[in-house]
Amino acid sequence: MKVLILIGGSIGIARYGLMLGRGLAKTNDVHFLIPANIAASRSLSSIIELLPHTVFTPLKMKSPLRTLCSIYRMKQFINRWRPQVIHNTAGSVYRSYLALMFWQIAALQVVTEHEPVDRHRPGERNFWKGLMLARQRKWAQRVIVHGSHSRELLINSGYQEQNLRIVPHGMYDYYGSTEVDANVRESNTVLFFGTLRPDKGVAYLPEIAKGIFSEHPDARVIIAGNNEWPRKLDQEGWPEKVNEVMSELAQLDRCEIVHRFIPDEDVHHFFKRAAVVILPYQSAAQSGVAAVAMPYACALVAFAVGDLAESITAAQAGQLVPPGNVPAFIDAVNGLLANQEKLARMGSAARRYAYDYLDWSQIAVETGSVYSGE
Repeated sequence: MKVLILIGGSIGIARYGLMLGRGLAKTNDVHFLIPANIAASRSLSSIIELLPHTVFTPLKMKSPLRTLCSIYRMKQFINRWRPQVIHNTAGSVYRSYLALMFWQIAALQVVTEHEPVDRHRPGERNFWKGLMLARQRKWAQRVIVHGSHSRELLINSGYQEQNLRIVPHGMYDYYGSTEVDANVRESNTVLFFGTLRPDKGVAYLPEIAKGIFSEHPDARVIIAGNNEWPRKLDQEGWPEKVNEVMSELAQLDRCEIVHRFIPDEDVHHFFKRAAVVILPYQSAAQSGVAAVAMPYACALVAFAVGDLAESITAAQAGQLVPPGNVPAFIDAVNGLLANQEKLARMGSAARRYAYDYLDWSQIAVETGSVYSGE
């Protein structure tokens, strides 16, 4: 089967599409359409260079001529290559594929929808988000989500139930060996990893760290992340808030702060050390950080939001806490640190579940079943 994979414009979403497409390529003829900024990314270049792909210039509303040329080239390529399946792996978070959804294309049209609601402002209307979701509803013959929570949200917004399929988010184990090394694993180390956005619960981190140290003064808390967020947050005082949070954390003796972009070759060091990975997210459908933590046998503590709660429960990989309840979140982390047997059991369960159900070969088989209508 000829499958055209449309790759998203952010590193996290692009990584998902590349790993899925690589799995599909074992049994299908797969080609990738990749935005220029992603093709130039050092983080993903080692994957991209091994895959058949075409690079395009992302659409810019302020550059209408360049946008029209980019749309024309995409259309030309599709007409020439004639895929049987076009799979938009970015969903509504990436607008550059919107124009494709207004064409009549002789191919099965599939979308993976990662975020049925705006993660930055879950309760507010977002024009572009709404337009993308509405157009996907008309364009896509199959819509893949990562759990029943997202599925219900899309049904409630008018998507046809028979068009929706649940396929889990695959794991990320390509950063380095995921074998647990007793000489490296620190049983009292807690890790927060990822971009420092409001929806990630960054504002909660000082209270969480202080709560951990109050009960486990020998614990270590690692905060590893970079300043990557929508530009509109710059005008809303978010950079100042991040600096305030980092300054407060820096005053805690056993809080290790790595406030920068983490290159792929360094990622595994953090997950090999940490026994617990915390996900104090205010909103999320799924988590790429959880997809890294599980094969590294890290136990998870998370607020029970989105499909993330569903996957942690299925894996028996950690503790879930009512959303926004920071004292309960701290208690959950402290409870695991105080019970090393339970901590090890959850970490082992996370790793086992990842390799049994979240390997990309398995995810590709399930995605292929979606294509064939099974």
